[in-house]
Amino acid sequence: NNQTITRKMQESLDTMLHAYFHILLIGTIVVCLFLWFLYGFAYKNIKLKSLLTKAIKELAALQKDKGNITLDDIMNRVMTTPKLQHLWSEFADTLHPQTAPDEFGQERVIRWRQTVPAGAYFNVEALVAVELRTEYFKHQPGILTGLGIIGTFVGLLKGLMNFQISSDPDKVRKSLDTLIHGVLEAFLVSACAILLAMVTTFLEKLAISHRVQQVEEFCNLLDSLFDSGAGEEYLSRLVKASENSATQAAQLKDALITDLKSLLEEMTRQQSEAIAASFQ
Repeated sequence: NNQTITRKMQESLDTMLHAYFHILLIGTIVVCLFLWFLYGFAYKNIKLKSLLTKAIKELAALQKDKGNITLDDIMNRVMTTPKLQHLWSEFADTLHPQTAPDEFGQERVIRWRQTVPAGAYFNVEALVAVELRTEYFKHQPGILTGLGIIGTFVGLLKGLMNFQISSDPDKVRKSLDTLIHGVLEAFLVSACAILLAMVTTFLEKLAISHRVQQVEEFCNLLDSLFDSGAGEEYLSRLVKASENSATQAAQLKDALITDLKSLLEEMTRQQSEAIAASFQ
């Protein structure tokens, strides 16, 4: 009896797997894609949110002490990941140091001027799109919807292929029952896939909009730490250098004239003495 029951259960399981193999396959793919979305996008989005929130808080704290901050302070307190450190190293090269003599007469950096906006380096593509793989995940809802539609058509085709037209009412009723169950299950799988596609789209768009807002706030705070533009200082230094060059040229001219006058007077005196000696 146990062997008979086991054999019947095995036959029933084989029949179920044969009948619902397409549904199990498509359902497994849909579930795997959604789990990949939860790990590859949702989990990393939470980590990125925490990172940007911490960086924004540090920048806001540095903004209160704007006059005493250094580039090392920003590097150590804000740029805590390899990606931020790389972007900061490129952005720091565009900063222009403004110097002034201290009480000992030595040139010291009193502030840094910004020549390029922070958004040119700390942008959404670098901080969000690459980290969250948005180029792929924005298309995953379409993939899920397509799998749902494929499941529906496969269920319909399989039900129609197994449908038998006969004069026996019981056989027709059984075929019709198989067709309806197959179509119903295919529609359920499709509905689940489309529902997961809608959830994926909603979460992806909501997360991206929040991260874009954080990146904009991050760039605004970083820009506020520096005075924009360095053209006035460059022009002032150019005018100062031109004036110094003109002064040095005038001094050199006066020195040359004085030296030349002394040299000519000495040569005239020596020639006069030589002529007088030759007459004697």
